[in-house]
Amino acid sequence: FSNAKGDAEIAASLALYKVPEATLDADLALVKAVQDLTGSLGGEKTDRAQATGAVNRATDTVEADFGADRDMARTAYGTDAAEYGALGLRGEIPRARAAVLGAAAEFYDTLLDRPALIDPIPGLTPEVVAARRAAVDTAEGADSAQTDETGDVRGASKGRQNAVSDLREESSRVAEIAKRALSDRPDLLAKLGLPAR
Repeated sequence: FSNAKGDAEIAASLALYKVPEATLDADLALVKAVQDLTGSLGGEKTDRAQATGAVNRATDTVEADFGADRDMARTAYGTDAAEYGALGLRGEIPRARAAVLGAAAEFYDTLLDRPALIDPIPGLTPEVVAARRAAVDTAEGADSAQTDETGDVRGASKGRQNAVSDLREESSRVAEIAKRALSDRPDLLAKLGLPAR
């Protein structure tokens, strides 16, 4: 499109075939849109990668602390104690991120709601439990941000795909017209990157 607009002979020939300068300007705008959307998509992917890293780090911290705190709670309350069930100490820690965060939130919320349960657990104080609960909130916020970033990547990708599709369609249309308009000028077709017939 740049060569078509920049070469007076090509531009004049295309204008005779109803591809005026205004159309070439619009086509160049399509190229710019694809370039801009490609840059935006790259930026969104970077944001998503950073958000994924943040949620993974935050979740790993919660999971490690939660696992250790559950182990200590198990030393304080036997399997036959009512507290054992109330604190969700049966079974293993879930593997899925949302389930881990949900189980940790429930564990720490129960302790915060019943502070007397904290005292027998080695290593835990009300302040530590409050900090652990805040870490769960941080991880949940990071998870939400990562979900938002994933949506942004999808949106940017779809926008870029649409722009590329529009550009391909328009490029194909103008190329066919140029091949006809410049059929007797292989040198000008070559300038447009089109093979002569």
